[in-house]
Amino acid sequence: MNGQGTHQPGSQHAQPGVSLRYATPGEPTCEGPGCAQALEPATTGRPARFCSPACRARYHRAAQRARAEPVSVEVDLGSASSRGRPPERAWMVRLRRGQRSVIVTIGLTRAAADRLAAQLTDLLGGGQP
Repeated sequence: MNGQGTHQPGSQHAQPGVSLRYATPGEPTCEGPGCAQALEPATTGRPARFCSPACRARYHRAAQRARAEPVSVEVDLGSASSRGRPPERAWMVRLRRGQRSVIVTIGLTRAAADRLAAQLTDLLGGGQP
């Protein structure tokens, strides 16, 4: 432990500053889109991810459609107050594909964010920054 508190394995709430790394996960559920069916625990081998072959196929079809969507680069105004940044250095660059997004960086000036977005767009092979 890091001396900031104690955490009992299996408890759902950690004390501030303590990782939930050893928390016991809840009951496993199917990873199929829109399916919340509980999964039976595996006695041997890897644990199941899907409740049925239909859910497995639905998951892989959805993943394949998501991979076919283009990646876009976005420049947006982030939060200046959360880290004490001056407002002129609160711009962020984000990559987005469908509903999923990743913030690449935050804390840039608008000009720096636009330059980075242009470089990422060029690297990804076109698109709109």
